[in-house]
Amino acid sequence: MIRLRPEAVDALLVEAMHHHVHVHVVDGGYDRETAYDAFAASFDLPEHFGRNLDALYDSLIEVATRHHGAWTLLWRPTPGSDVLEDQALLGVLGDLEHDAEQLTVAVEIARAG
Repeated sequence: MIRLRPEAVDALLVEAMHHHVHVHVVDGGYDRETAYDAFAASFDLPEHFGRNLDALYDSLIEVATRHHGAWTLLWRPTPGSDVLEDQALLGVLGDLEHDAEQLTVAVEIARAG
């Protein structure tokens, strides 16, 4: 999992555009519950999404296995939040990247609010 400062996020997006690599951006999340909201909305997760770490992993790995070609999941948590201290949530994203072929997970670590 890559942790990026805002200027590196901009560079990642430009690079992806030039090389036709899909980047799926998930915006928001200031705690675990609102992070679930952000991922559910961004990936249009089903109503039965369980709103726990196992359900998040299961839902995202399903998305990843349906995806063809290299792609990046870019999560941009809410500025000023402490959600990046949630090691269990970050662990799920790291596991996802490890288990899903052709997926890179990037997390923006700070940006102005």
